Order: sequence, then structure tokens, then C-alpha cells
Amino acid sequence: PLGTLTGTVLDGETRLPLRGVTVQLVGTEKIALTDELGRFRFEGLLAASYKIEFSHVGYATTIQEATVADDQTTPVL
Repeated sequence: PLGTLTGTVLDGETRLPLRGVTVQLVGTEKIALTDELGRFRFEGLLAASYKIEFSHVGYATTIQEATVADDQTTPVL
């Protein structure tokens, strides 16, 4: 049983979705780019805590933590 991590990246001021943000699970080779609605998704993850790095030209790189559980989808807020 594996878990899923999903989220939406928004501009901190305008609250509009950001397309093309690089989203990486720190310490892994798993990388995703946000779509036109700012969404990203990682599937097939082992149950664990992950650090998620967000980077985009013109914005400061940020890191958030999320815990993935077996057979569940974990939203990143």
C-alpha cells in the first residue's frame, strides 16, 4: 500500500495559481512541475514524512513538510 501527495501552488499575494513551479521531494529524485492550475501530484509514495521544496523563477524557494499515509491522499496546503 502506497500513498499520494497532492497540492496547489498559489502566488502569496494575488492567490492566483502558479504554473511551472518545480516541486521536489527533498532527498529523492521525485520532481513534478505544476500545471496551468498550479496543481502537482506524487503517487506511489511510501508512508513517511517528506520535505517538499518549491522553486520558481522570481520567487523565493520554500520548503514544507507533509506526512504520507498508506492508501491515502495527503493534501499539501
